[in-house]
This record gives sequence, structure tokens and C-alpha cells, in this order.
Amino acid sequence: MPLLALSKFVSGLGLVSSPLLGTAQIDVRVFVFWDLVGARLWASAWMLGGTILNAEVAHLLVFVRTYGLTALDVLAMAAGAFLAYRWVRRIQFRRWFAKYRIMPEQLDEMMRSDAPPVIFDARSQEVRRKEGIGSKARFRWI
Repeated sequence: MPLLALSKFVSGLGLVSSPLLGTAQIDVRVFVFWDLVGARLWASAWMLGGTILNAEVAHLLVFVRTYGLTALDVLAMAAGAFLAYRWVRRIQFRRWFAKYRIMPEQLDEMMRSDAPPVIFDARSQEVRRKEGIGSKARFRWI
């Protein structure tokens, strides 16, 4: 559960922590509690950083104004750079995914071979029991 509070600070962890905890069938109240703790820590970190760097932010705004820009211009440029970076990373991921993707037929063939692949299943034992996963496949429970 504390993973949910820390997921706000680790890039990408926030995307997987909620679905992962959902598959573990965590009580909604416990989930909301830890999510609120994480949101409070995250907001507090930004507010504390703003308090500590108050003078530097003021100097940055004066510097920006000397070149005829506004803070919104700087934020728009930063947002544009970030979106361009994310677009490039998306293209790189799609190329990687197209290269290493296996089709269901290939997985079925691999499962029937003499050395089937190891499949990592992060769901709880109760969920696996409900779905009736047999012992024929090689699963590693984590």
C-alpha cells in the first residue's frame, strides 16, 4: 500500500500502481487513504520547493522580462519541448514494440514446446484460484 504514496514521485510507477492494486482487490477506503497521503506528500514537496526557491524564481522572472517574454511564454516553450520529447519517446517505443511483439499463435506454440516460457503473474493467489489457472502452464508467482 505505501507504494501508492510513493508512486507520485517515481516516473511511470503511477501508471501501474493503481491497476496492480486493483487486481489485488484492495479495499477502496485503504486505496483512497494511501492515494490521499501520496497526493499530500507530492503537493507538499512542490510547495516546500517553491518556498525555498522563492528568490530564484523572482530572479528568473526578471531575467525573462528583460528579453520581452512572460512567464506564460516560458511555460509554453517548456510544455512544447516536453510534448516533443514525449512524441519522440512514443515513436521509439512503437518501433521497439513492433520488433519484440509476439502473436497469440506464437505464444500458444511456445507454451506447447518442450521449454515453455516463464510467465510472471502478479495477481493475488485468491484471484488466480477464482480464474482456475491450471498447473499445466509454467507460472512464477510473485
